[in-house]
Amino acid sequence: ISFPSVTNRPDFVVSWDASTTTGAHYRVQIDSKPDFNNPQEIYDGDELSFEYEGCANGTYYLQILAYVPDSSCSMWKAGDHAICIDTTLPDPPAEPAAPTGLTVPSESGPAFTVTWTRLPAVVLYQLKQEYMFRIPMGYPVPTGWGFYQSTFSTAYDGANNSVQIAPVDCDDAWFKYQVRAYVMFHGHPIYGPWSDWSAEVTGINAPPGLSAMFSASGSTTGGTVTLSVSAGNGATSYEFEEDFSSDFKNPVQVFPVVGGDPQPVGWGNYVLSGKTDGTYFYRVRSVNGYGKSDWRPCSCGAVVTGCPAPAPPSAPQSLYVSPGQISCWIRLSWSGVAAASSYQVQEDTSPSFGNPVDVSSFWAQTYNTLSGRAAGTYYYRVRAVNSRGPSAWCNGSNPCVVSSFSAAAVIVRNSGTPSFRDIVPAASGVVALALDVRADPGRSVEFRTLTLSASGSADDCADIAMIRLYRDVDGDGVWTEGTDALIKGSGGFGSDNGTVVIQNINRLLAAGAAEIWFVVADFSGSAQGGENFTISVPYANDYPCVITAVDYQTGLPIGINGTPASGALITVYGDGTPGFMSVSASSAAPADCGIPAGSASVVMAAFEIFANERELVELYSVAFNGVGSGDESGCVSSAFLAEDVDGDGAYTASVDRKIDYSKIFSADDGTVVFDARGETIMPNGSLSLLLVYNFNTSAPAGATFRADLSAGSVQATGAVSLASIPADGLPLEGRTVTIASEDDGGSGDNPGCSAPASLSTVDSAGAMVPFLALGASIMLARLFRRRNAPKG
Repeated sequence: ISFPSVTNRPDFVVSWDASTTTGAHYRVQIDSKPDFNNPQEIYDGDELSFEYEGCANGTYYLQILAYVPDSSCSMWKAGDHAICIDTTLPDPPAEPAAPTGLTVPSESGPAFTVTWTRLPAVVLYQLKQEYMFRIPMGYPVPTGWGFYQSTFSTAYDGANNSVQIAPVDCDDAWFKYQVRAYVMFHGHPIYGPWSDWSAEVTGINAPPGLSAMFSASGSTTGGTVTLSVSAGNGATSYEFEEDFSSDFKNPVQVFPVVGGDPQPVGWGNYVLSGKTDGTYFYRVRSVNGYGKSDWRPCSCGAVVTGCPAPAPPSAPQSLYVSPGQISCWIRLSWSGVAAASSYQVQEDTSPSFGNPVDVSSFWAQTYNTLSGRAAGTYYYRVRAVNSRGPSAWCNGSNPCVVSSFSAAAVIVRNSGTPSFRDIVPAASGVVALALDVRADPGRSVEFRTLTLSASGSADDCADIAMIRLYRDVDGDGVWTEGTDALIKGSGGFGSDNGTVVIQNINRLLAAGAAEIWFVVADFSGSAQGGENFTISVPYANDYPCVITAVDYQTGLPIGINGTPASGALITVYGDGTPGFMSVSASSAAPADCGIPAGSASVVMAAFEIFANERELVELYSVAFNGVGSGDESGCVSSAFLAEDVDGDGAYTASVDRKIDYSKIFSADDGTVVFDARGETIMPNGSLSLLLVYNFNTSAPAGATFRADLSAGSVQATGAVSLASIPADGLPLEGRTVTIASEDDGGSGDNPGCSAPASLSTVDSAGAMVPFLALGASIMLARLFRRRNAPKG
C-alpha cells in the first residue's frame, strides 16, 4: 500500500498492489495510532487506488486487506510508514527516486555487504530485509517466496550506501533486500519508492545453529550414559560437557576426546562408558569450521545405578577458603574428583578439627557459600565420597577470619559516566566508567584490588590494550590527563568477556571520605566498525577475593556495596560510519525583550554546532523558520548569518564574520536559507553562529518575531565518509522580540536589550541631573498633556 509520508493538503491518493486472487475487493482503514485500536474504514471496493479527502492535520496510519465477497479475506497489511498532514507547511519537495545498483553476494559467510548506488542529492536510505528459513540446503532457490515462511525487518537506516549484514544461524537461510531513499522535510521523512528486490543471498559458512533436541539417559547396569542429539543447522560435529551439577560451574569435556575424530552430523546416539553410580548432567553445542553455537543443556540429569565404584575416590587436590569476610559470606571451592559422587565439607574453630561440624554433606557441587557466622576464625576441610566410601581429607590452605562489624566500602557508578561513547579503533584515553568511592563513616578503609569485567560484541582481550585507574584530583567529575592522578595501570583483559584485576591499589580513604575514580581504556586498533564494549565493576559477592577493601586499623576485610556498576556502551566507528553533530543554544544567547521599530543588528538566535571526534564536518546550509504575530516579509528588511567570533552572543560588525549574503523573507512565517558551503567544523570542535535581523521602521507595535531551527534545518556532510551528518538537539527555538510602542520606552539603538547601568541628563547650567529626578517632570508633563488634549 502506497501513500505520501507528508503533505500540506487535506486530500491524498492511496494506491496498492493487486491481490493475486481473482475477483478480489479491498478495504482500507485509517487510524491515528499504529496499533489500529480505533480504525475508520475509508474505502471498500475493487479499484487499486482512490483519493481520500477532508483529513484534519495530524499523523495517521493506513492498512489494507483483500477479500472475495461472501468468501475469504487476507490478513491486514499495514503501510510501512505514517502520513503527516500539516496544512501550514510549504509544498514538500519531490520524493527521491528509487536507488539503483542494489548488489549482494550470491553466497555469504558469517557477514556480507549490501551496496547500492548513492543518489546525487543528500538523502538517507532504508534497507529492508526478507529472511527465509528452514529451507534445506541443496533445494532450488524459491521464486515468489509466497509458499515459504519468511520475516521482514529493517536492516539499515542511515546515510551510507552500504551496510554490513551479520546474520546469525543462517546456514539454511536465504536473504534478499530492497532499498529506498528519503529526505527530511520539517522533521518528517519523504520516502521514495522501494527498489526492485535484490537477488537472493545463500547463507553458508556461518556458525551452526543449536540442536533442536538433546536428551541424556543413564543405565541401571553397565555404567553407561546415552546422549541423543539432533542435527544443528550447519554443524559438522558436537562438543559435550559433563558436570555433577545442573549449573555447570565445573564442567568437564567428555566428547570429543582431545585428538579424537569428530562424530558425523545428524541424529545420533553417543554412548559414554565407565560411569559409576550417581547423577550426571550434560550439555551440547554444535561446531563447524566457522564457529560454535550456544550450549543446549539436557532437561534433566542422567542417573546411573548398579555400577558401584571399584574403590573410594582420591582426595580433592585443593580447597579454597576466602581469607576474610564480613559475617554475611564465606566462599569455599575445591577441585573435583572423577570418581566422586558427592563431597563432604566440615567446619571447625580449631585447625586440629577436634569438634568438626558438617556444613555440606553428600552433594555433587564443588563449591559452597556460607553465611551467618559470628566473629572469629574458621577452618575448613573437604573429602570426596562414592559408594565405596570417602577419600582422605583435604584441608583448606588458610582459615577464614570473620569480622563482626558491618562496615562497608561503597563503589557505585558515577552519574557523570556517559551512556554511550563512539570511538575510532585505536582510541586512547577513553573514559569507560566513572565511580563514586566512599569509605564507611565509622572506619578508614584501604582499597587493595578492583576487578573489572568486560562484555560486548568485540573481542575485549585483543582490542583493549590497557586499563588505567585515575583519581579525580580537582573534583570536577571530568578526567583530565596530566591533572588527575594515576592510581594504578593494568594490562588488558585475559580473555573475551573476561575480567582484569587491578592489583595493589593501596588507596586509603579516611572514615566517611569520598572521591571519584575514572576507569580509562586504551584500544589497540584491531576492533572492527560496529563492534562494542562495556567495562563494568561486577557484583562484588561473585568475586570475593579480588574486589577487596580492609579496615585500616584492624586489617579485617570490609564488604563492597553498590556493585555491579555498568560502564558506557563504547562503539567503534566503521570505515564508512559518518560522524554526528549537535546543536545547542549559546550560553551567551540574549533573552526575550522589546525593541523599537527600525532596530538594526538584532540577534534573533545565538547557537553553537558541535562536531564529534569522528570526522571534519562540512556545512551545506542553515535554514530558519520565521514565527510570531509579525509579518517577516514586511517588517524585516534583511536577515543575515554570522559567526560569533568573540562568543558574546551579540553582533559586532568589526569582529564577527558574515556568512553568505543577506536574505529577505518572501512570506509571513516563511523560511530563509543560508548557503554555508565552505564552513567547516573540526573534529571535537564547534562553530558559534548568530542569526541577525534588521527591522523596518514600519514594524507595528506589539508584533512579535522569533526564528527557529527545525529538525532538518542544519545540513552538513562528513569530509571522510561523504555522508549526510545528522544533527542532535533540534528543533531549537530562537528568542522572541516584541516591537515596542513609543511610550514603552524601548531600548532605542540597543538591540541587545540589555539595561544600562545608569542614565543621566544635563540641566540648563550643564550639571548632570539623575534621570530618576527628571522622570517625575516627564510623567507630570505627559499627564498634563493628556488631560488638556482636545477631545476627539
